[in-house]
Amino acid sequence: MSIDCGVLMNGYYGYHAYTFAVGEISEDRKKLIEVTKNSLSRGIYSCRIGNRTGEIGYAEKIYMIWEKIIRRNGPSY
Repeated sequence: MSIDCGVLMNGYYGYHAYTFAVGEISEDRKKLIEVTKNSLSRGIYSCRIGNRTGEIGYAEKIYMIWEKIIRRNGPSY
């Protein structure tokens, strides 16, 4: 289940969404929720003054590619 909330207050917009697992879900779906949450965190972390919005998407994409490689081949340490 996903809950999305938006607010307009004093001329500023705020938005938040959260996805909850309801009941029993498969391991694949648990992993999907974890990976997308971590990907979003990487995108948010890349937000800096002077950075372009494309860098947010790039940070998210690189994390997703890394996750796919690790899942397919296993860690290499």
